[in-house]
Parts: sequence; structure tokens; C-alpha cells
Amino acid sequence: MGFSVLGIGTVSALGCGVQSLQSGLQGNIKPNIEDKIIALKRGEHSLPVYMPVLEGLDLFIEKRALRRIDRFAQQALLSTYLAIEDANIEFNDKSRVGVIFGSGYGPTRTTFKFLDNIIDDGDFGASPTHFANSVHNALASQVSIFLGLTGPCSTITCFEYTLVNVLLTAQDWLDQGIVDYVLIGLGDEYCDVLGYAVSGMNAGLNREIDPLDFNTCSFLPGEGHITFLVSKQDSLHKNYAKMDNILIRKTQDKIHEMLSGQTVIINASGKSDQAK
Repeated sequence: MGFSVLGIGTVSALGCGVQSLQSGLQGNIKPNIEDKIIALKRGEHSLPVYMPVLEGLDLFIEKRALRRIDRFAQQALLSTYLAIEDANIEFNDKSRVGVIFGSGYGPTRTTFKFLDNIIDDGDFGASPTHFANSVHNALASQVSIFLGLTGPCSTITCFEYTLVNVLLTAQDWLDQGIVDYVLIGLGDEYCDVLGYAVSGMNAGLNREIDPLDFNTCSFLPGEGHITFLVSKQDSLHKNYAKMDNILIRKTQDKIHEMLSGQTVIINASGKSDQAK
């Protein structure tokens, strides 16, 4: 049971790479925030959005090879290459490397571009490139293709339960001996439709996220991607985490039961059903 994190790759508003993320969490780097103006019935709403600056992918892949790959897939690719580089591991048998990617909403920007094509130009005018990149498993597929991985590949999307199901699947593959390594990728992207939806919830009024205030909507949208390279091997050389067990507790009154000397991931986004 359990697995270790051998490498981490991040693409976020704090920059690219785990060092940038660490510096940002320590307050040494300010996140890249872009203000989007959202038109609502009650008037314009200024929405701060966390947006990554995508840099460094050309160190791993030639630019011409990325012409038909959208920005969201490029984020997934970059975070994956950074995770492998961070772990300093070479895969001798690429059939023993699994890929599991999770996304709450998938490639929304490309999906809506594809739908706009159909609405504006009809079925015959729809872009096949937009269609190919609009499906949820496009991210995992692109990573498998570029890295030449032939192990199992899966995409999971179930909104707030995406993270835990990705982790459970990775643990199952490793416990059964199906693979030696698993690349776990998680990400979402911003689109105008998402901006409109959260603006209707008054998101962004305080310009700060307070995820543990369960009575207020402090949610701020953004985009990015993180990839973990995990294995049953030891991770002490990087001092990264070892996942011993995965439990699901949804209600707030159960949280205190999990805080007895353990590291706990609380899946709180700052959204609230009570917020109007």
C-alpha cells in the first residue's frame, strides 16, 4: 500500500517548476494575475484570474511539433517533462510507465472554440484540430505520444472528486504491479464561460482566496497543471511525500478526526453553496 513522490513539475501563475512554486508559497514571487472584464446583467464585473506564463517547453520539444497542440495541452506536457527532470529518472522500460490525468472541466477553451465553429460555420466548417484537442483525454494522449510511453493511460474527470480518484487509481496500478511508475497529472484551464459563471457568484470581490471560510465565496479562477511522478520506490533523496493511505471524508465534522499528527489534504476551493 502507498507510494512515494519522486518528482514534481508545475505550471502555475507562480511560474514553471517546483522551485518557482516553493518561492511563491514563501512569498518571494507574486502570482501573475490578469483582470478579466465580465459583462453581467447588473453591469461589468472585474474578475482577477490566475494565469501561468508558459516558458521552457521548447527545451524539451521543438516548437514546430507543437503547432497543432493547444495551450492547455502544452501546460500538461511542460509540467510532465519538469516532473521527470526533477526526479532525474530515465525509463528503461516505457511499457512499465502509466499515465493518469485528471481534470474537473477538461480543455474548456478549446471545447467552446469547437462549438463556436459549429454554430458559426456548420458541421463542415468545424475545425478538426479543435475537435481533437477538445476531448478530455487529449492531455494524457499527447503526453504518452511525445514521451513514447506504452503503459496504461487513463483520464479521470469527476469535478471535486477528481484528485482522490486519480490517486486511488495510481495506488491500485502500483499495488497490482501493473506498472513501476505512474505520471499523475492534474489541471484545468480558464475560459470566458467559467469567468461568467463564477462572476455570477460574486467571485473575486475580495481579490483573495480564503478556502476555509465555508460561508463565503472567495473562489478565484485560474489555470495551470501539476504532474507528480510516483512509484513504490523510496523518495527520501528528494524529501518529498510518501502517500501511506487515501481516505475520503466529505463533511466538516470529520476533518478533526484526520488531524492527529497526519498530513491532510483538504479539498476546499473557496466556493460556497450559501454564497449569493
